[in-house]
Amino acid sequence: MLALAGAVLLGTGDTRLANWGAGLFILARYFDQFDGELARLKGSASSFDSYFDYAVGGISYAALFGGIGIGLAGTSLGGWSLALGAAGVSAALISVFLNLGIDSANEDRADREAVGYPGVAGFELEDGI
Repeated sequence: MLALAGAVLLGTGDTRLANWGAGLFILARYFDQFDGELARLKGSASSFDSYFDYAVGGISYAALFGGIGIGLAGTSLGGWSLALGAAGVSAALISVFLNLGIDSANEDRADREAVGYPGVAGFELEDGI
């Protein structure tokens, strides 16, 4: 809900509200990372939790890019911001479905990776976004 509220504020085109929206989005991503780590430490993570968390994260990123694109439409970028925002929305949603498809194709393997972005040294691609 924080990420969606942030996307709405980013979409207003008002610089002050967009700054608040960016802050809400960062806070939402922080809480998302925090609750996942907490669930893993407590041993309460489930397969459903992983899939749900990943899908919600993808929707959050799609909303972020959509909000930015809409919010910048009134600037010199004009229609390009809408096109780039739509590209960001598409990329976020496509990555969710592709990764969920890869994960479900590997669910029979004993050594399969959990759903999510690829990672190195404890950091995931998502952490850099």
